[in-house]
Amino acid sequence: MTSFTVGSKYNLVSNTENEEMDVVVRETSNCSRLQTTIEEESFRSSNDNKKNNKKQLLVIMIRILLAILAVVLPSLVTLHRSNTSKESENYYSKNEDDVELLYNITTTTTTTSSSSSSKASLSPWIIVTEGGCSASTAVGKYLKALVMAHDLDVMEDVRFEFLHKNKNPRKNQWKNPFYHNISVEAQASNLNVTEDEMMIKSIKQANKVARKQNKAMIFKANTKQYQKYHNHIKKLKPMYFGIYRQDSLRRCICMVKDCFNGVRHDGYPIFAENGTQTDLCFGRRFQPHVHFQVMLTNVTHCVGVTTEAHSFLKTQPFPSLPEEELFLFEHSTSHADLMTSVRSWNRILKSNLKGSGISVSEAKIQKVLEPLQNSRSPPESYKKSIRNYDEIEKSLIEMGILNL
Repeated sequence: MTSFTVGSKYNLVSNTENEEMDVVVRETSNCSRLQTTIEEESFRSSNDNKKNNKKQLLVIMIRILLAILAVVLPSLVTLHRSNTSKESENYYSKNEDDVELLYNITTTTTTTSSSSSSKASLSPWIIVTEGGCSASTAVGKYLKALVMAHDLDVMEDVRFEFLHKNKNPRKNQWKNPFYHNISVEAQASNLNVTEDEMMIKSIKQANKVARKQNKAMIFKANTKQYQKYHNHIKKLKPMYFGIYRQDSLRRCICMVKDCFNGVRHDGYPIFAENGTQTDLCFGRRFQPHVHFQVMLTNVTHCVGVTTEAHSFLKTQPFPSLPEEELFLFEHSTSHADLMTSVRSWNRILKSNLKGSGISVSEAKIQKVLEPLQNSRSPPESYKKSIRNYDEIEKSLIEMGILNL
């Protein structure tokens, strides 16, 4: 019994000591684990701090870089513009169908001189045309070059087709960005305004900017647009000049090739090579190596559309000129023909710069035109342009277009 008790005692003492030792070991182990955890957390925290520091440093570097770009970039853009303004400007001219062809019209002065800009008080320049196929695109390009040659800047945001509310698909830019902004604002404010009202407002806004910047505001209007907007912009004192195509049949051919609405029932375009009809229409202008012809089904009406426009322009209180005079120099080596074109452009500039304080120089006009003298082939004959020429020849003679 005693041994059992003693043994039990010893056993009990031993168990107690063992339990205490287990507790110590566990506590020590827990402390060790806790210390390890703390060290790991400390390491992670240190890494996180390092990462945060790196992020903060990166943000600071980006901000510094942006600040440097904000200072340097405008200077670089200005320098680039300065360099490119000294180079040749690219402009489009026209062929017999008003096809745009890239030219280099060298202009030596592209910055407005202080003497000119201080005197200039410019009204909108509006070139009134018959509509499509009247060489209006070429007129716009040459006019811009000639104006710049007289030390006057042209307002870039006023495209030559300013009275159109759509985009130029080839350049992906609004023809009238003022109209676009007004339209967006009207929609956002749920305003009940018409397209014509917004167009009139856009003309007035653009003119205000042009006067402030002392730049020429030049755009075209066909006869219908002129009649629609003229009375609404009288206070701006716009300067008008009419341009028309004297050769009514030539314009008829061009309009049929382009499938313009006014002559859709007067004929249709075809491929000259095989005589099949094409629906390229205006797109044919960008196929310079393909020969197109027309089949005319109502030549009397087609020519009459142009004759009617001629009559309207000639009765207006502003001067008008045939485009054949303006571009005579392109098809000739004659100095006399060159000077005919120079004097015609001189009339336009003098008319539109009246009261501006800017003196128009025929020498400057000649300097722009002369490099392009005889740069184009003469228009092709009617017989090559009209597939069924023999069928309509009698009608052309009766209309006085052809002589016997």
